[in-house]
Amino acid sequence: MSNQAYSNFKVDYHRNGISGWPFWVVTFDWQDADQVRHMVATVPCVDNETLIKRSDYLISVLDVGLLAKGVIAFGPNSWRGDNFHFDVWAAIDAYEKSL
Repeated sequence: MSNQAYSNFKVDYHRNGISGWPFWVVTFDWQDADQVRHMVATVPCVDNETLIKRSDYLISVLDVGLLAKGVIAFGPNSWRGDNFHFDVWAAIDAYEKSL
C-alpha cells in the first residue's frame, strides 16, 4: 500500500511486563479513499535469537477512531496488516535510527 498517502508516524517500544514479549506500537494517519483515518499498528519485536522474522507479516492494524467508539469487531475494524507492512517497518527503522 505504499502508493497510499501516509503521514504523522509515531513509534514507540513496549513490553508486557518484565518478561513479556516486546512489541512496537506505531500510529499514523492514512488517506483511505475520501477520508483520513488515524490508525494504530502493533508489531512484535524481532531479533536474531527468535523464531519471529520481519518477513512473517505479523502486524495488527486498527482504526483508532473506531476503537474509541468501542468497535473492535472483525470486519468493521479489520485491516490487512500485510498491506501496511513495508510502511510501518520503514517508520520503525527511521525511529531506531533517530535514537
